[in-house]
Amino acid sequence: MIEIFFEQAKKCPEKNAVESIYGSITYKEMFLCVKRLSYILKEKGVERGSHVAVLADRSVETVLSIYAIMQLGAAYVPIETDYPVERIRYMMQDSNCKLLLVPKTIEKIPEVQADSISIDRETLINKELPLCEDIPDRECPCYVIYTSGTTGRPKGVEIYNEGLVNLCYWFQKATDVTEESKLLVLNPFGFDASVKNIFTPLMIGATLVLGAELLFDTEKILEIAKHNKVTHINCVPSLFYALLDSAKEQQFESLKEVKFVILGGEALQSKPLMDWAKSDLQAKILNVYGPTECTSVTTAYYVTKEEVLNNASISIGTPIDNKLVYVLNKNQKLCPIGIEGELYISGVGTATKYLSAPEGYEEAFQDNIFVPGEIMYKTGDIVKWNGKGLLEFSGRKDGQVKINGHRIELSEIESVLDRCEGVKESVVLVYKENNKKEILVAFIICDYESVTEETIKQFAMDYIPAYMIPVKIKFLKQFPHNFNGKTDKKALLATLKTEKSTKKVSHSEGTKTQLQLEEIWKELLGVEQVDYDVNFFDAGGYSLLLYKLSKAISEKFSIEVSFVDLMTYTTINKFAELIDKRKGGQEEEKQVEEKKVSAYKMRLQSLRNKQKRGSAGTSGDRN
Repeated sequence: MIEIFFEQAKKCPEKNAVESIYGSITYKEMFLCVKRLSYILKEKGVERGSHVAVLADRSVETVLSIYAIMQLGAAYVPIETDYPVERIRYMMQDSNCKLLLVPKTIEKIPEVQADSISIDRETLINKELPLCEDIPDRECPCYVIYTSGTTGRPKGVEIYNEGLVNLCYWFQKATDVTEESKLLVLNPFGFDASVKNIFTPLMIGATLVLGAELLFDTEKILEIAKHNKVTHINCVPSLFYALLDSAKEQQFESLKEVKFVILGGEALQSKPLMDWAKSDLQAKILNVYGPTECTSVTTAYYVTKEEVLNNASISIGTPIDNKLVYVLNKNQKLCPIGIEGELYISGVGTATKYLSAPEGYEEAFQDNIFVPGEIMYKTGDIVKWNGKGLLEFSGRKDGQVKINGHRIELSEIESVLDRCEGVKESVVLVYKENNKKEILVAFIICDYESVTEETIKQFAMDYIPAYMIPVKIKFLKQFPHNFNGKTDKKALLATLKTEKSTKKVSHSEGTKTQLQLEEIWKELLGVEQVDYDVNFFDAGGYSLLLYKLSKAISEKFSIEVSFVDLMTYTTINKFAELIDKRKGGQEEEKQVEEKKVSAYKMRLQSLRNKQKRGSAGTSGDRN
């Protein structure tokens, strides 16, 4: 893969290889940077088979780091900047990373037991260093991606060059990537869907475009797509739905150049794609499916506008190049057409184990009973073949879910919540709101009443990523049970549907801040009334609205609003208190500053008066 990039760099040296909000880099510059950084890493002891962590933001430096690591036959371990430090420490320890590469665009470096190197492309371009000439082979590892695990710890999947090369060659053919293409990557680097975008364009002289730092900032994404004349977009379906909704106001002007949209990570639905189907957009949509353990993509299907207009269910398609799939029953016998079974995957790019396999995970990787000597992966996904020879996805067999493309083990979240002081027992479930958005809900039994939704969320943020933190927490005295004595999860979800919200403050009684927040909520949620004590997500909000909410609040109140603020202070009452507190602090600072300015002006005026009196006296002497 790396040698293909090096050959391509010689063919189009002055062309932009990567473009981002932080700047761009040409093929020639990237060629030099990668080889020089590889030399530095080699001097640091990185060798074939090593694992090196990369703190990944949407910068050129992140891409340089990934390519330089891979040139040495080592594997990069992507770490998102918003990961909790405890999770980062575990990932680095589990993958035996002794080195952390940090792009210069990142100011805060997590406290981990490893050497860190700041990566600056300008330094690499201008500093004279030897060029590393190592070239990896197809049997070298290339990356390690961590997925959620039932034990409360994520599990690492190591993928090799052979699988990545197979994926990228298929992707290039399937989406018609040419040297004129510009691929916009909207997947986190810690999400395996990103890998085909990182490498495919630079194999053939195309350009990789890095998305906005906030991946739910739809306005910024559309601006980048239009400015860079993006031809390919890859993201989770829910984000593309939001992009369509935002672009609709300008007649989809930002998406006119797009030729292919690749969607995966969660089930694709027809109804939210209606705007695309009814528009004159020429973009084709490719629905992809595949677990991390099988190098990102296993099956694919081209969606037609006709089936979307008919609101048909969308297939996950057929296997891509060099992949084998089996639909098996509980006795591991092939299921006939129309009969549901569990999906097993084999072929090029299938992992053989997890880095440090927790107990109970060994059975995920089994000997292929159909092809001796090969491994097949037990996905836990329930599918069936339809009469057209296409796979249809039905759901999960276990407690694993997908939220906005992220694969999540609910038991991992429960394991973290149970460690929070005062929490006696927890159950985490997925709840589908009236607006069809799926959210995580935690049901909690506490030892004492001092435990609050805020304390639990703050605790969880130290151990799991933001996308795994339940947006709603419901406290119960006991859990309902079924006839078998197990927790009745359907009954738990039913308690949410029967809740009656109360509005403790009427419209006329609200403070100025509360009333202003109410207007923002009503406009964003498209409702006529909101309750001041109701969670934003319970009122119909979802993650892709958080950026719009933060922007609206920032503009209205002239304060900075973080993602943590929005996840912590989730009601109008609580956020109003936060705003008033910050505005009060700003007012105090303003008054202090005004006093300083006033004192300065008084001193200045006094000095001028003295000068005038002195000047008048001098004039009199002259006369």
